[in-house]
Amino acid sequence: MARTKKPKKPIAILPKHLLFINEYLKDNNATRAAKAAGYKDKSAKNMGWRLLKEPAIKAEISRLQANQLETAGITAQYVLTTIKDIIEDNKAPGSGPTKHQVALRGSELLGKHHGLWDSGNQDRQRRPHELTDKELIALGMELQAGKSHEPQTIDAVVSTITTEELT
Repeated sequence: MARTKKPKKPIAILPKHLLFINEYLKDNNATRAAKAAGYKDKSAKNMGWRLLKEPAIKAEISRLQANQLETAGITAQYVLTTIKDIIEDNKAPGSGPTKHQVALRGSELLGKHHGLWDSGNQDRQRRPHELTDKELIALGMELQAGKSHEPQTIDAVVSTITTEELT
């Protein structure tokens, strides 16, 4: 007979947990924070991971991080504007490879923020390697027949092709 796990009861935040939380907020390093809170070196990595999974501790960390951002005047808009400004400053003509790397990294951060590379983003155009075999065949048939005269996304072309055309 298989054992069923009993649902865990939420923990109460103890003084040792508060010490962990405050240490964690310094550098987001759960192992170091667990050691600083008094957990043994051998168990600090596991304990830090476990504490971060506790709903009460996660909520307290989130609350305190939000307070830190508010106190510092850092909003999502501020971060996005700063990244955009850095990108623009580093796209100037004649800039060296380091400046381009800065601009690319800033663009990557903006893209991540907007979910452009998130596979869960339904608005993102799928890439050819993400299509099924039937969709690739249909897309090839569509392109061979010259039906697609306007630039369209892969998904737009695939959605116009019926399964009957594949048989």
